[in-house]
Amino acid sequence: VHGEPLNPDPEAKELYKREFLNTCRLAEKLGVTRLTLLAGLPEGVEGDRCPNWILYPYPPINMQRLEWQWEKRLIPYWREQAKVAAMGPRRSSWPGGQYTFRGVSELIAAITQYVSRW
Repeated sequence: VHGEPLNPDPEAKELYKREFLNTCRLAEKLGVTRLTLLAGLPEGVEGDRCPNWILYPYPPINMQRLEWQWEKRLIPYWREQAKVAAMGPRRSSWPGGQYTFRGVSELIAAITQYVSRW
């Protein structure tokens, strides 16, 4: 499922939410047990209206902004989506994408308790 799950625009988020839930329902009917999902691009800081992933540690404030993106947007969002994905029979979700500074393994560790099988 590709879309903009973390976009600060409420319409873009809502569209992705509907597409994600519909895809989970369809996957269950088709016997699909694994979905590949786009991880999403959050705003750079709270209140931004444009998606912006922090890529560089300079200026130093960017490290705090990146931490905010992970702790307040990325991990909480995927914890909730992992719960949705886990509701189907043996279904798990994999948030794909490229991350800097922190790894995909950290994201997996943050949401693994919500899915039955990776």
